[in-house]
Amino acid sequence: MSWLVEAFREDDETPEWEVELRPVAREDLERALSVPDLSVPASYLLCVGQVVVALGLADTTIDPKPDLDPRRLAFYLSEVADEGPAA
Repeated sequence: MSWLVEAFREDDETPEWEVELRPVAREDLERALSVPDLSVPASYLLCVGQVVVALGLADTTIDPKPDLDPRRLAFYLSEVADEGPAA
């Protein structure tokens, strides 16, 4: 499993951007984001401070930096299944 940080426009819920995090244990992510429990398969609403921490766990350097305007965007963390090898 891997983790994805996504931003959606507040006005129409259209996806704005997404960033996949490097592999990280759920417990380590809970501690880094100060979230008590990420064990339920769901999307978790994040504040800008949590997004900044999460983006520090991204797989690659992010350029350009994503928009972090909380007046315009809502941010979510989701656990996603890793894709298996191509057939």
